[in-house]
Amino acid sequence: MKLYSKYSECRVLEPFDIDVYGKIKLSRLLSFMQVSADHHADKISVFDGLKEKNLIWVIARMRVDLSCCPVYGDELEIETWTGFPDRLVFPRYFNFKIAGKSIGNATSQYVLLDHINNKMIPPKSITEFYNSDSSSVKALPQPVRVRFSTEKEPICHRTPLFSDIDFNGHMNNAKYADWVLDLYSTAQHKDRFVNSFNMNFISDGLEGKEIAIYKEDNIDSNESLVKGDDSKTGKPVFSCLVSWKNL
Repeated sequence: MKLYSKYSECRVLEPFDIDVYGKIKLSRLLSFMQVSADHHADKISVFDGLKEKNLIWVIARMRVDLSCCPVYGDELEIETWTGFPDRLVFPRYFNFKIAGKSIGNATSQYVLLDHINNKMIPPKSITEFYNSDSSSVKALPQPVRVRFSTEKEPICHRTPLFSDIDFNGHMNNAKYADWVLDLYSTAQHKDRFVNSFNMNFISDGLEGKEIAIYKEDNIDSNESLVKGDDSKTGKPVFSCLVSWKNL
């Protein structure tokens, strides 16, 4: 496939994809995005051999926008394509469809990291991104920078454990969504869903390193701010802006 081609795959929502109310779990949607992106990248030659060069993709920011919430039994089509690089960021775009109708979009911003030397690789070092025809690329809204400072005490503390860690050795991006939504009771999820989700991944969540979680809710705007800081050092780990929509 060409670098800027589109790729799509479908998934029927199964019991393990949904919450107690039959709505898709946000973490499962994020996992679907990751899998479809990996499948697409496997078909593009420019991405071959990155592992042998000690290069890995690291997600920096993510944005998901939904007009409605997929439910149990829905066949969800995930369409994805590569975006044109911007500075150190490689964007990837997604469109979600049910029965051929778009129900949302997403954008993930990646950086390419030399994980041996812990050094980011600039996009210009991969000339194919600039030599390939990108005229057909449709850019979608980018993730926002989430700033959240508070004098309040943490609402809780959590520690990444074995099941939270992925093959890169740090907390998987989808797990953060579970952590954020676990801050709300089952009853609070009944009549609403997350229709916009902006996540900033600031530093690695590592196994055994406790994270202090802070939360502020704005009832008037139906928005929530959540952040996690290293409990010992205070170093930011993630920050998140969630928008809710009533069913």
